[in-house]
This record gives sequence, structure tokens and C-alpha cells, in this order.
Amino acid sequence: MIPIIYKEMCPNCFGDIDNSRLELGVCKRCLEEDGRYSKLDLCRKLGDGRKLDKLRDYCRIWNEFKEFEEFCKDLGYELLSIQKMWAKRVLKNKSFSIVAPTGVGKSFFGVLMSLYLASKGKRCYIILPTTLLVKQTYERALSLMGDKINVLCYHSELNEREKREVKERIEEKDFQVLITTSNYLTRNMPNTTFDFIFVDDVDALLKSSKNIDRTLLLLGFNKELIDEAYKIILLMKRKKFDKALELREKLKKKVENIKHGCIVIASATGKSYGDRVKLYRELLNFEVGYGINKLRDVVDIYDEIDMGKVLDYVKLLGSGGLIFISQDYSLEMAEEIEDLLRKNNIKAKVIHSKDKEGFEDFKEGKLDVLIGVASYYGVLVRGLDIPEKIRYAIFYGIPKMKFKLREYLEKIKESKEIKVDIEGKSLEEIENILEKDLKLKNFSLRVEEGDIYLLIPDIKTYIQASGRTSRMTEFGLTKGASILLVDDWKLFESVKKYMLFNYESEFKGIEEVNFEELIRKIDEDRKKIKVGKKKGKIPDILKSILMVVESPNKAKTIASFFGRPSRRKVNGINIYEVCIGDINLIITASGGHIFDLVTKEGYYGVKIDDNIYIPIYMAIRKINGEQITDQKDINEILKELMEKGERINLINCKDNIETIREIADEVDGIFIATDIDTEGEKIGYDIASNILPFNKNIYRIGFNEITRRAILRAVDAYRRGEELKLDENKVRSQLVRRIEDRWIGFKLSQKLWNVFNKNYLSAGRVQTPVLGWIIERYEEHKKKIPYLSIRLEYDIYVGKVWEEDFKRDEVEVEVNLYKKDISPLPPFTTDTLLEEATKKFYLSTEEVMRISQDLFELGLTTYHRTSSTRVSLDGMKVAREYLKLFNLEDYLKNREFYMEGPHECIRPTKPMDTGELIEFIKENNITLSKNHIKIYDLIFRRFIASQMKEATVLYQELYIKDIDERIEGYVDVEFDGWSRIYNLKLRKLPKIEKNKLKVLEYSIRKVNKVPLYDEGEVVKLMKERGIGRPSTYAQIIKKLLDRGYVIKSKNKGKLIPTKLGIEVYNYLITHYPQLISEEKTRELEEVMDKIERGEVNYLEVLHSLKSICDRI
Repeated sequence: MIPIIYKEMCPNCFGDIDNSRLELGVCKRCLEEDGRYSKLDLCRKLGDGRKLDKLRDYCRIWNEFKEFEEFCKDLGYELLSIQKMWAKRVLKNKSFSIVAPTGVGKSFFGVLMSLYLASKGKRCYIILPTTLLVKQTYERALSLMGDKINVLCYHSELNEREKREVKERIEEKDFQVLITTSNYLTRNMPNTTFDFIFVDDVDALLKSSKNIDRTLLLLGFNKELIDEAYKIILLMKRKKFDKALELREKLKKKVENIKHGCIVIASATGKSYGDRVKLYRELLNFEVGYGINKLRDVVDIYDEIDMGKVLDYVKLLGSGGLIFISQDYSLEMAEEIEDLLRKNNIKAKVIHSKDKEGFEDFKEGKLDVLIGVASYYGVLVRGLDIPEKIRYAIFYGIPKMKFKLREYLEKIKESKEIKVDIEGKSLEEIENILEKDLKLKNFSLRVEEGDIYLLIPDIKTYIQASGRTSRMTEFGLTKGASILLVDDWKLFESVKKYMLFNYESEFKGIEEVNFEELIRKIDEDRKKIKVGKKKGKIPDILKSILMVVESPNKAKTIASFFGRPSRRKVNGINIYEVCIGDINLIITASGGHIFDLVTKEGYYGVKIDDNIYIPIYMAIRKINGEQITDQKDINEILKELMEKGERINLINCKDNIETIREIADEVDGIFIATDIDTEGEKIGYDIASNILPFNKNIYRIGFNEITRRAILRAVDAYRRGEELKLDENKVRSQLVRRIEDRWIGFKLSQKLWNVFNKNYLSAGRVQTPVLGWIIERYEEHKKKIPYLSIRLEYDIYVGKVWEEDFKRDEVEVEVNLYKKDISPLPPFTTDTLLEEATKKFYLSTEEVMRISQDLFELGLTTYHRTSSTRVSLDGMKVAREYLKLFNLEDYLKNREFYMEGPHECIRPTKPMDTGELIEFIKENNITLSKNHIKIYDLIFRRFIASQMKEATVLYQELYIKDIDERIEGYVDVEFDGWSRIYNLKLRKLPKIEKNKLKVLEYSIRKVNKVPLYDEGEVVKLMKERGIGRPSTYAQIIKKLLDRGYVIKSKNKGKLIPTKLGIEVYNYLITHYPQLISEEKTRELEEVMDKIERGEVNYLEVLHSLKSICDRI
């Protein structure tokens, strides 16, 4: 463990605490002894010593939870892991939406919690979708508690007298637990409030949107508050965000002052419930989610359409199949297939809306396969959920929608007033017209009996129908197979792309599938369900895990991979919840660094004790954007702003860690999923240290790209039981870098403040040598040299530094012409991306890094802080899939390139070019600027080119003897190779077949000796000279600009040193050359790399740095 002091982070007294004490739970002031105690024992110890303070609420919840566990055990029931998490939330009076598959004990949890709370004098309400469930739940409650708890139920099968009596008892509040259907609530409003409401089926409840208001009134909210909350929703919808946020703050204060109950909603489907459901967000800080509708483990297979193949596949795969017939075929086709299968002794039946009798026979094994139409609302697509029985699906034809083209165009003409003339046109011409004029994509045309039909793939139906083969159950996610018999290859390309881009699922050709292995896995999963159901006990496989990432955007992106997540807010911070098989994943963001070194304690933030260096960290505060880490400074700034009457925007990052602590206390474990560089490791280490009092099950996971496959792969490492620890060497390296920046920076900056009387000036180990390069270049730039420019025949331009006269009518040349293979450039690293993007688009390095961060967080590109050009197998696959999609497989030449550091190159995560990206962001409601698109396009093209064959050119070298100058370039491209997609950065030359060329024009003029640097060139220098790192390149340049040491020219963004910059540099290089020289800086960078590799003791490095700083 690395010794660190965290100010104000003792969870009990909010005093200072070191991380060794965080592991024990509280600081020494709260508990002198060093023993390890359970949470409840710690509470008792603190209580006995009269030291229990800020942990009081936690201790109350821990005690209540223990009571609830014992209550359940007395009833003969052991709580499942996921139920424990739900229980802790309810005991905190937190409302939420349950995201979990059927069969994991959601309904029984509602019963248990209601009975427990009723035993504590609280009133509870269970709302169910059907009369049958009301009766079953009532009987179960009675069997558990008898008449110890006053349980009352109302349902439609009661006789009139019983109904009247129950209604009277409800009116008189003669019950502790009420159980009714959602229909009852729609017609009858109980005249009391409830401490706890459990809704077992959100779909049934929200058939009437008024039920949302009713549940809120039953929890203790009045109509005025509900109306205010709805007003906020409408303002947000109209994009009047400032007004909405202002009202939200006022509403929040009102809600804090009222006593209300909590509601738990078990959600299942992906329906949209309109605006009023957002009232739960405004008043109870949660949103209903549907987090399992993107969960599928299906092998997608394709083959050519043939009725005989349906029979072949059913024989191969056996019983438990669904056969879907595309809508553009008639019901007769389904019956033909049914007849074919029956003739071959396969028990098959066609199912449709007027004949559903086969369901039970299929479930009982009396039928092998069911056949139906591939329609989104078809009975076979949506009405069947038998995971233990359904093993595979076969699609006869691509599911599609079919329209008569002329009728379709008439509707377009009426609705959009666009007239399209197709008379006398060929199918190819009509396709071009539809693409150009109507911007139609992903369609095909077919002629039948003289009519032209428009065919559009029904991808949602394919996903829904194939998803019947892979269901999330209480025993895990089942594997399934889906075979698509393709009748239209153009439409298949659309389906293939959609599945690839949105589900990261690649269709496999029949020859690529190991059917023996696939069938074994499919049957293994079904056997697991059957054995589990026979035992009659729910296995405790669903664990709750908190995943902490750095950025809120990243948290949102990860959650979206697994369906529409449930979302709630804790202390104003978004918490997403999804189910990914056997893990209930809760995702939140730290918001980057939570802590930073203090400035006014120890030696510039470091306590030095007997040659042990202990950094002192405090949660960052931001006041109107300014970062502060000392309480004294905070108090002074706040006082000053209040005296001036200025608006104060205070952000306290301690709120973030308190939120993470609160959730960590609820879950089984925590994934630290911060970025995979040293900064990310330090952020993760701070989080891990500070949640130790609440949960010690901490795992370090990381990913180079934000994709579904990368997340699942990282989670699989946890499932396999791999040792997942934070890398303390990385943390030590970051600590030394931060302390060194602080010590040298503060010392030198204070010298500058005194000399120049400006307290905003700064100096740094890296920024000062970089400033020196810019000054040196500027001095060279000011010098003038004579430069000869010549235009030769064929418009060949050549130039060079020339000190003599030049008077020639022609020049003698030597020509060397030959074939040459040109290899592609490697993919981008941070420095090469910054160099090229700043030059090409005139963006600053800061802008390029911000855009790259956005692309990474949206899951579009890999991690952008890297010095490695290595291409992973996933990357090679992306290139292969892209070239395959565009019939360019012959161009493929995978290259791994070079490893430098732990990361991969910067590349796209999907085989999606810019055109496809634009479609993708429209479909997924993602907003990107033109510059985002440009940077993505640059990354994409560079990467795909790196995985293509060499370009073969006719290469020409010209040696101009008269001026001793060579020019080179290509005459012709014989095989375009990678240059098909990325610019061939070679000069184009005419083919020269003589040894003399006429001089058409020439001039000698004075020019600047060298051009000024731009930002990209400075980054290139930093990389070449070993100064700075991918994470700091842009920051260094920004700091020089912010301090006014450098300005940018208006035309091409060239860097020019200011008078202040030159004076500051001259002062520093004169007085402290040993500190800010390029050599010393490079040496320190190398030492930090060695610390990261565990080759150097970081304390010795800090001791050496302290000696240097003492001499300043």
C-alpha cells in the first residue's frame, strides 16, 4: 500500500485519514485501536466510545438490513445477492426500477419487504398485473405470516359482499399490506399514503398514465408538487433548459422538506410510456429502464434460400425450432414448408393469429417446430418465451416490408410534396433516382406481375424473432442459433451492417460454423434450466457490481450497449443500471480526478517523516471554474465573492466519492474501470482507497476501446477469477510526476512572481524547454537567406538555397524510372494524429484531443493517449470486415506494426466509414460536429490504409545537375492498394524522357531561413526528444498559450513567442539551467518510466528531487 493522506475523508468524522486506516474503516481519532471489525462491530465500537457521528445513518441501515436478513431466515428464506442490494436501497427509502430477468425473485422480494416493513408499523402496497397473481401473492403472504400481519387483497373473483367488505376496510385503513391489480388502482384510489409500494409489472400499471400521478399521491406527494414537476418536463421538452433547471432546484428543496415513501418498479419491456413517466425522475430521482432487451447470445448464420435447406437444417438441429417466413411470401409458403417437414416425420405446425393451438403442444414436446410469419407483432415473434425449449430459428427469406412502388411514391408526393418520375426507367435508373431524390438507403426493387415493389429489410423483426432463441433466465443467458436463408443479397448487406454496427455480431457463412460444438452449447444451457427448475430453488448467480469510469459520457455509452438502462440520480450524479447475464451492472462516473495535492501543508503538499514522503490529498473544489484544494483558500474566495455579490458556482468533488461510497455499500463488488494510463490508475487508486470502509471486493478492469465486446471481455476476466489488482507502480509513477510538477513548478513560479510582479506566471519542467524551442525557431525564422525558385518545362517546380547568380535557358537532368512498392503509414499514435490533424484542419492540439476523447467515449475509436502503433486482432478484424463489406478483400494485408507501451494504436472500433457513421449517429441520436466527423474520417482512413496492400507506382527520380538538386515522385499508379482510401503523399511528376529541360521562369529572393513551428510540429519534437507524454502534449502547448508566453499567427496558426515569454525563458535558463534543461527533463521522464516498470524506488527519486528543490 502506498501511504497517502486524504483530508476530510474519514467516513465517520470527516477528518483527515490515511489509506491504511481507510482499510480499517475510520481514523485514529474515531478509534484508537488497529483491529479489523465487521461493519456492525465497528458501529458498536464507535457507539460505545461515543464517537459515532457521520456513520450513524449507515449504521442504522446496516442494523436494519441485518434484522431484515434474520426476518427472512425465520421465514425459511435466504436472501439472494441481488435481493440484498434491493433491500439496502429500500431501507434507505430510495425509489428505483429493477432491471433483472424473470425468475430471480423480484416478486417474492416485494412480498418479503412488505411483510418486514409492516412488522415495523409501516404501510405497504403491492400492485400486480392479474387477478391470478393477486390471489397467489395473498396466499403466499398468509402462508408466511398467518394473521401476524394484517394483509388485505382485492380482486375481481371476490363475490359482491366480499368486495364491499374489502373496500370498507381499505376506506377505514384497516390493513398493513394491501394487494390489488393495477386495474383496481385505475378505478379506485386508496385514501391513505404508503411507506412502500411495489409494482410487479410496469406495463400493466402504465396502461393508464394517470396511475403515475396516483402512485405519487399515495407516496405522499401533493398535486401542487406533481404539477410543478410536470412543468419542468414540458420545459425540458421545449428545450428551455435554464428555466427548467431553475425550477428543478426549487422543487428539489421542497421535496427535501416532505416525508414520502418509496416505490420499486419491476420493469421488463422496451415500451415508451410518454412524458408523465418522467415524473418519477423529477420527484424520486429514477427512471424506468428496460435493460435486458439488447441481451442476446445468438450465432447469426447465413445461407442461400432453398426450401430443401429448411428440411436439412431442422434435421441437423432437431427439435425446438421456430421457422419464420418473410411477409412477402404467402401463408401458402408456410403451409408448403409444414407439409414438407411432416412428410419427413418432423412434427411441425403453422401458427398464426387465428390458430395458436400449437403453443402448448410445442412446449410439451409434442411438436418439433413451429412455423409463422416474420412480422414484428406476429404471434410467433412476440408471443413465445420458452427458453428451455426454443433452441434455434430459421428465416425463410429476409424479414422485410413490401410496398407497391407507385403507391409508395404517391404517399411521398402527398406528405413531402416530392414528385418522382419513374416512367420508362430501368430498375437500375429507378434505384439511382430513389437514392438521389428521396435519399433512400437499404432497399431493393423487385418486379412481380408487371408491378414494381419496394423492399425494405425489417431488421427489428429479425432481432426480435432471433432473440427468442437466447433468453435471460434465472439460470443465465441461453445460447441460440439463427439461420437466415437469403433471398435478396442487397438487403442482406443492410442486415449484416446493422448487426455489425449495433450488436457487434458478425454473420457467419455456413462453412464457418462448427455445428457439433454449437449444438452442444445450446443443449447444455437448456439442460441447466431443466435441472434447475427440477430442484425448485433459484440459484444465486445474479451479482451486483458497481463499475466506475471517469467520464459521464463513457458511463452512458457503456450502459446503452445492453438496452435502455434504468437510471437514477444520487447526489445529482447519474447512475445507470443494466443486466449483462449473471451480473447486474451499475455504472457511474468519477468525473476524472477527485483529489489533488494540497498547497499549504507539508512541503508543498507532501508530509515528510523520517525520509518517508506522504502526499496529502484533498477533494477538489471548483469555484466558478477555478480549482482549489485548500480549505483556507476556499473560505477566502467564497467570502470575497459574497461581499461582491457575485454568483457562486461551487462544485465539490467530495460529493462524487460520497456517491460512489453509497453505492459501493449496496453491491457485491466494484469494478475500477478508469482509463488505462497512469492518470487513470491514480484516479482508480484514490477511489479504491476511499471505498474500502464500505466494500473490500474491488477489481481493476480496463479496456482500450468502449465497445460491447471490450466490456464483456473485461468482465469475463472477473468471471474467470483472474487476479484483477490496481498497478501500484503506475500509481507511484503518477505520484512522482505530480509531486515533481508541484515542487519544481511552485518553486520556479514563485521566483517568477517576485521578478516579474505577475502572480499568474508559471514554469514547469516540460513547458520551459518547449518554450525554448519555439523561441529558438523564431530567432532562426527572422534570418533571411537567398532562395532560388525555378519553373521547368512540364510545370516542374524546384527550389533551393542559392548564393550565386543563375542564368540558364535549360538544365541538364538525369532520370531514373522504376517500379516501386509504397507501404502505408502505420496507424495514428497521439503525436502523429495531433501533427496531421492540426496541419490539415487548422485545429489546436487541445481541440483535437477533446474531439478524440469524445470519439473514444462514444465507442467510435480506441483510446487516444497512446505511443504505440500496434494493431490488435480486433483491429485487424475491423479492417477485414470493412474491406469485405465493400468487396475489397483482395486489398487486405493485415499488419501488427510495433508495440510501445501497453496500448494499441488509435483506430476505429467498427468497420464504419464516414458515410456509415453519419447514418449511425442519426439512428442513435448522437450529436457530432463537423470537426468530429473530420477527425473520425482521418483516423478511419489512416487505419484501414495501414491494413491494405502496398501501392505499386512507376517512380521517378530526377537529378538536376546544374543546381545539384534531386526531386522524386510518381509518374503513374499501377496498383492503387492502400492509396485507394488514403492520400498518396507523393509528388506527381510527368514522365521525363530527355536529359535536358527548358527553364521557363526563375527568381532569387530573400526568404525566412526556416518556417515557424505550428502546434503539430512541436508535438512531433516532444515525441522525438522524449519530453512529455501522450497525455500531456496538448496540455503543455495550451499552458504556454494561456500564460501569454506564446501566441498563434492568424493565418496558419504558427507559434510566435511574446516578449514576456522570451524574458521568462531567458531568466529561467540563466538562473536554473540544471532544472529546466532538455536533458534533465528527458532524464526525469525516463526515471518515471522506470518507476512505472518497478525498476526504481519512487521514494529515492522524491528524496533526490527534494534536494534539488531545496537549492532553488
